[in-house]
Amino acid sequence: MDGSTSLDKSIVFIAASDEISDSLSASLSESALNALRDQLETGVTFNWVGGTGLVPSDGGDIIPILPNSSIMLSNSEGVQVEILLDGFGRLLGSNQSDAFSLDGINLTHEACGDSNCFEGGKFNGRYIGEEAATIMSLIEAWGEQTGDYSGPGIFVRLAQ
Repeated sequence: MDGSTSLDKSIVFIAASDEISDSLSASLSESALNALRDQLETGVTFNWVGGTGLVPSDGGDIIPILPNSSIMLSNSEGVQVEILLDGFGRLLGSNQSDAFSLDGINLTHEACGDSNCFEGGKFNGRYIGEEAATIMSLIEAWGEQTGDYSGPGIFVRLAQ
């Protein structure tokens, strides 16, 4: 890109080797479901460990994603996403799926006060590894007053 071209769609955010790409999945594999079966009754939590934060498409200030952000999987609630933003409230989303799909989870904005409110967002993720020890994600948020933001991040499953 020479700087005069802009992208209006999400782009691939992580390039993976063949060995790693074979272990990526938008839904829990059969082996991961078997390994996590008992834990899914009470809930399996993945915690935010790092990423870029939300980067504005216009080149402004990055919105940090706070360390208490998480993804919870449970048989009763499905997938629950909670992205905590520094000074911008939180983005919440959920998905009911037998295989706990991380594709296209719509996010709503809460607790943002009188300003700094996104109108919507989307979460896409991939489980990494046979037993889904990690989730890599792309988080997007947008609004007429805030503009468009996106950023990749990693969530790691808590040991139980």
